[in-house]
Amino acid sequence: MLKKLLLSSRYFPLRLALFLSALSASAVALEALPMLESEPPAAKFSYEARIIRHRGVMDRDPNIYVYTPAFAQRFQMPVQWESKALRGADAVAFRVMPSYATCGWGGDRQACREDEVRCVLDVYFDQQRNPLPWDPRMPPVELDLSQTSSEFLASAGNRLIRPRSTLPGAGVRVPLTDPQTGKELGWMYWDKSGSSGWIGIISYDKNIFNQISMITLSTSCYQAPGELWLTTEVLNRSEVPNSPQLKHRVILPDNWQQRVKQAMAASEQRSRAFYREQGEKALKALQKTQPSQPPSFPQ
Repeated sequence: MLKKLLLSSRYFPLRLALFLSALSASAVALEALPMLESEPPAAKFSYEARIIRHRGVMDRDPNIYVYTPAFAQRFQMPVQWESKALRGADAVAFRVMPSYATCGWGGDRQACREDEVRCVLDVYFDQQRNPLPWDPRMPPVELDLSQTSSEFLASAGNRLIRPRSTLPGAGVRVPLTDPQTGKELGWMYWDKSGSSGWIGIISYDKNIFNQISMITLSTSCYQAPGELWLTTEVLNRSEVPNSPQLKHRVILPDNWQQRVKQAMAASEQRSRAFYREQGEKALKALQKTQPSQPPSFPQ
């Protein structure tokens, strides 16, 4: 009798419910994937063995590092880039990277600069020595969207689905929040020339290594940052470090800043040469449009 009832179309919902119940009962519960575990330190894992003394073709490391002695010991990094003057972070890596070509210079769609670059900072924070106030509502990892086509596809009609920032001038919300007030926190930079301003987060990973977080910031290619400030509002240098809005401060060593400036020099020279060339073209075009004789006016 039960078999006839189940075969009847009137009892299709009952048959479906019984099928799904049997399926769920036979399904194996998925467990969280295990995290990768580090092996005991060995000479073959050192930076010198893997990068400096490597034989064969490999990617060149473009980064300019500075890190604490403890970070150097853990990651088996060269001692010459250690610094006890680094404060507020455990390691920083700066690099100049190729970027998309920019076109339309001087009003000419075909006038393109092919050697555009962008400058970025990877800042590492030990979660015990330099903890950050992460916002638990944000995902634990955010990819670098500037390396995908997403930035080109996005528009007002199809926005990237990211929480909107509450900080003035910022686009999307960053993953850090003041635990006392709930206000969004953003990074500012300050350099030795006296310039300061907001600096954008490109990507982040709350636990990129065991007990270590990393934030990648987009920075200027013209001046090395001297300090980084995590704050709820715009700060002036005179307000640091006593402002209650300042939640974290990173102080970058002078020696590292000098090495960064040297890395920027080649890019800066190319920029000046390109702008000089475009300026000369614009001046010639302007001269061609001007009349050869001054206009005459009635006496």
